[in-house]
Amino acid sequence: LTPGEVERMLRLERALLDVRDGRASRVEAAADHGYADQPHFTREVRTFYQRSSGELMRGLDDPDLEGDWLLRL
Repeated sequence: LTPGEVERMLRLERALLDVRDGRASRVEAAADHGYADQPHFTREVRTFYQRSSGELMRGLDDPDLEGDWLLRL
């Protein structure tokens, strides 16, 4: 991974944690974490998790889904 990719991942994780914890809607999280708009945020979620942000949030209780371990903490 390049430093830029790591930064993108960390920014996305921080935004998703805000959504998960109810501190922000997806629109607010996108704006608060420097995404140009909600579609930009949604594309990043799909790039890193291969599913939509809604699917990701709904799947947090599913132990069979991998790749979102940080969001389960």
